[in-house]
Amino acid sequence: MKLEDLANEILLDLFELLDDIQLLHAFNGLNSRFNMLLFTRFQTYHLDFRSISKHNFSIVCQQYLPTIIDQVIALHLSNNNETPNLLQLFLSYGFTLNRFNHLQMLSLYHMDSLSLLNEILLQCRCLSYFIHLNLINCNFDQKETEILYLINNIWSLSTLTHCNLDNIFVSSIYSLENLFRSVPNLYYLTIHTSSIFLNGYEWQNIIVNHLPKIKVFRLKMEFSFPTKKNKEEQIEELLDSFRTHFWIDEHQWFIQYNYIQTNAFNCDVLYTLPYAFENLTYASTQLSKSTCPENKMFQCFDRVKILRYLNQNQYIFNESNTYSSRFLNVRHLEIDLPFNDQLFTIISLDRLVSLHITLPLYSDHFSLEGLLDRMTHLDSLTIQHWSSIHSTLFQMKNESIRRLVFVQSSTISSNSYFDNIECAALSNSSLGFHCDVLVVDVQHRTNILELIKMMTNLQSLTVRCKDDEWNIWSSSSAEEDELVTWLRRHLPLTCLIIRDPKKISNIQIWIDS
Repeated sequence: MKLEDLANEILLDLFELLDDIQLLHAFNGLNSRFNMLLFTRFQTYHLDFRSISKHNFSIVCQQYLPTIIDQVIALHLSNNNETPNLLQLFLSYGFTLNRFNHLQMLSLYHMDSLSLLNEILLQCRCLSYFIHLNLINCNFDQKETEILYLINNIWSLSTLTHCNLDNIFVSSIYSLENLFRSVPNLYYLTIHTSSIFLNGYEWQNIIVNHLPKIKVFRLKMEFSFPTKKNKEEQIEELLDSFRTHFWIDEHQWFIQYNYIQTNAFNCDVLYTLPYAFENLTYASTQLSKSTCPENKMFQCFDRVKILRYLNQNQYIFNESNTYSSRFLNVRHLEIDLPFNDQLFTIISLDRLVSLHITLPLYSDHFSLEGLLDRMTHLDSLTIQHWSSIHSTLFQMKNESIRRLVFVQSSTISSNSYFDNIECAALSNSSLGFHCDVLVVDVQHRTNILELIKMMTNLQSLTVRCKDDEWNIWSSSSAEEDELVTWLRRHLPLTCLIIRDPKKISNIQIWIDS
């Protein structure tokens, strides 16, 4: 049986299982029947532009989107290294958000312009079906009053029912209380802070006074106690503030505190049980205390997708942690070499899609090669290095890796830029051949041209160049950016080339191949 022999209803059911952008690329223009199904019968589109090539993005915006704009109910737009300046490019095609009449959900990632975000929110006010807003990893270097102005604009979206503000900076208790005063009917609150410390009595006062209808409260606070005082006593005093009738009897909200007796790592964290957050820092010898009388029932971390594993001593491992904690759904792992092999008793390597690994100053990389061989679904590899990359790294073969990030450790001098030999080795390696997205530091600007020329599958390049002399003090406009101007002269006009507004030493190139 051929695909064309299937009934329209079955084909539409199959379309629901596919990524909508890939669906348009695969079936548009095959024949009039498929075009009718795509543009007339297929009622809703969820467009996720987070990993799209510049070439395909242009095709979608110019050929498909004008036809299906009234059928789009969800948009994901990102300005990260993979799709730099995508949001601005999207708007330049004339696609203001008020044109998406049936839009229900908007997710924005890695935005850095607060004025642009406020402009977008203004466009969303007229959308009758708009109910869900996500702001993920949007870092705004603005005053707190401007952030509160943003929040007020969000609350002015009258149809909004769900809002996820990830990484929005609020640094004072006063600002936090002002925020909660505006949402007295809030039922569910999840909050993660590393800048505000409140004990159980203070949180109780905020909830009673400003959030009387709250039913579900998920909290995570990262902080450290003063080192001069007895840590055990401070922990007990803090936990006692969460042992009141309000916490234990009225709401049954239990708290756990994870810590390390020595101060080698600053990873103390207090959180409500069960653990409700995607990110977790976990130490091999960490200890825990809790207000829950049956603590073992909460040693479940099914929500954790991003795990930072700290190995205090590769020969020491807390056996109680080994048997009580499991991270079954981790997708991103951060570790240092060398590490304790018992790590593999608490996570599943073949489920990882992203790895961030820090290499020691002197390393032959063979242990890394063995590790990568066990990660069959790895999509992204970040290598933080203290010295030049050893040649054995470029001999590794893992065909699933499409995103490579090389990061110099911040404590070293700028001596680990890729030179001509290392750039050539990377370009000719299996890792380089399969790479779509690359972040790297190079010695000379000509290395940039060679990487783009030789790495034929490369879609996006973020690069720091040692001979780049531009800085924010010496130039007043993008036109005076000597390196960006030089790259625009030597690369195809279809390439988008900008300086990263969040990290001015980086050049971002979105390659149209």
